[in-house]
Amino acid sequence: MTWNCNTFLKLPLLLVCAAGVLSCNEDRQDLAPRESVSVSLAIRVGSDSPDVSKGDPSSITEMNETFRGMTEIMLIPFDVHGEIREGDKSNNAGFSLPDITSDYYETAYTGGSYAPGLILNNRSHLFPGSYVQLARETASALIYGKAPRIFRANETEERHLNGILEISGIEPEEGRQVVSNIRFSPVGIYPSTPPTAAYGIADILSEVASAASQTTTYAYYANGVWRSGSVSVIWNENCSDPRLKDYFKWFTNDGHISGGSGIAAEYLLSYLYRLLLDYSSYDETIYEHVSGGQHYNAMKEAGGTEALTYADLYNDMRDYLLDRFGQLVLDGKIQIEEGNQVKLTNSLQRVYPGNLGLPDGAAAVLWNGISFEVTDDTLDGVAPISTYCYPPDLRYYANSTFSTSTSDKEASYTSEKADWNAILADYRGAKSVYSDTRSVALDQPLNYSCAMLRATLRCASEEVGRGTQYPLTGVIIGGQRTLRFDFSPLSGKEYFLYDNCISGIYLTPETSPVLQTLVSQTLPGENVYFCLEFRNDSGIAFSGADGRILPGCKFYLVGRIEPPEGESDASIFRRDCATNVNCLVTSLSEARNSIPDLEHPSLTLGVIVTMNWMQATSSYIVMY
Repeated sequence: MTWNCNTFLKLPLLLVCAAGVLSCNEDRQDLAPRESVSVSLAIRVGSDSPDVSKGDPSSITEMNETFRGMTEIMLIPFDVHGEIREGDKSNNAGFSLPDITSDYYETAYTGGSYAPGLILNNRSHLFPGSYVQLARETASALIYGKAPRIFRANETEERHLNGILEISGIEPEEGRQVVSNIRFSPVGIYPSTPPTAAYGIADILSEVASAASQTTTYAYYANGVWRSGSVSVIWNENCSDPRLKDYFKWFTNDGHISGGSGIAAEYLLSYLYRLLLDYSSYDETIYEHVSGGQHYNAMKEAGGTEALTYADLYNDMRDYLLDRFGQLVLDGKIQIEEGNQVKLTNSLQRVYPGNLGLPDGAAAVLWNGISFEVTDDTLDGVAPISTYCYPPDLRYYANSTFSTSTSDKEASYTSEKADWNAILADYRGAKSVYSDTRSVALDQPLNYSCAMLRATLRCASEEVGRGTQYPLTGVIIGGQRTLRFDFSPLSGKEYFLYDNCISGIYLTPETSPVLQTLVSQTLPGENVYFCLEFRNDSGIAFSGADGRILPGCKFYLVGRIEPPEGESDASIFRRDCATNVNCLVTSLSEARNSIPDLEHPSLTLGVIVTMNWMQATSSYIVMY
């Protein structure tokens, strides 16, 4: 495990030339009642030019020294000289500012109009005084903004692509914002108990496996008289046929938690159905009736000469199970299509839980010895579906003091002036707004409110993965919580972020593709568990940590990110920083059908992790 010495250095706070501030304020005699002053406001977006992509790179990612723009911009003014903290209250209600476009311009003000985007090279933007009214003595501000959303066909897809946080407490109280009220919360993907589709799938699986018993009658000759008897073969109890027993263990995952998604159920049913069609017992051992210590050969009918064999019993069991499938067809619960593919007829069951935006591994079932039950409890070692949330959206944030000037500064903003410190040096006025203030600049830039996981993925050998047989389809990350006004986490309920906007990444030894996803800052000193979600496109089942991983189904490998030695109080994910992680998969023996509870895991890891940190804006790590 390595440590980057730059890890937790905040982005350099831009130095402000404050020389002479006290002396220039000493002679002020502003005795007039406090009023609002119209000022131009200069800000800088602190991110550098992009070099990575996610989703649609032409729209969702900052590309070619542009950014996506900024919308829903709010400024909240304070009298605080220094960093704004939880206990502070604004001096006035916050107000909205016009959107910033993704375009770049040579100057901020030309031909009588203001540039709606950023100034090339220095990435600054100037809001004219017609939009900015600040009370006298305002000395600092909180500013929030968001990247514009990319629209999709439905809300679930849109939230996965753009991310989302829910803001609360932003409303003013008696005309003033209370900083301690402002919170940003994860948005649950499906904040409820499993839907009826989950139980419908479990019921169908149970109808095949539960109390599967076939009774066969026979005749036997004892003491000169033909008598009748019967024998019941129960699939999951007294069946000694090794193949049928294996079928049962496979279908019920030998009592382990197994996938309860529609895809997993259809594969289970299809595979068992085809096995039964091809099954025929060849055990010609004659079944014996035992009575009073005597053994009598069982015959198929009285007076007959054809003995009842174990093959007859097991084939009757096979026919009974096939009849179960036939009854499910008659009941309209399944249909059998070309190639003996079993399909669920209920459309919601077929697409569950992906239709809700949840990972397939969030749907889990467990054979309890009598039936399949829907599993949605940390007591069973799985994460409840109500704990999954969307990734955070791309927001910008500044907690900044002011530099001011008594003159207009439009002419200062040109692309040739790339150094923001040089621009701030032109603001030689007070550190607060006064009646004669005409221009204000934020000392600190707007930077990213979120963090980034940047994971390099590879496997140890072709025996683990090759080609396109195991595509990466998503990532689940723990440690997501409600955030304070400055996007630092509160203790409390933990959510598991699910990002499914991933494509083109495969588990292979030949390449080391990079997975990137946005995350929220995590608690100091807390280990972060995550799951890599793959799909088994190899065409064959293989054994994992909790049973067989079926073809066409998702499976999960768990990793843990720890603070390096000597940095036990560090946050794994920190606002405006990228956490670089190297993931090595050495075996698929720890692959899982379902997603374990990442808050209280007690499991073997399937991913070896090493990591370091990198500052986002100064290292060209682009948020998206």
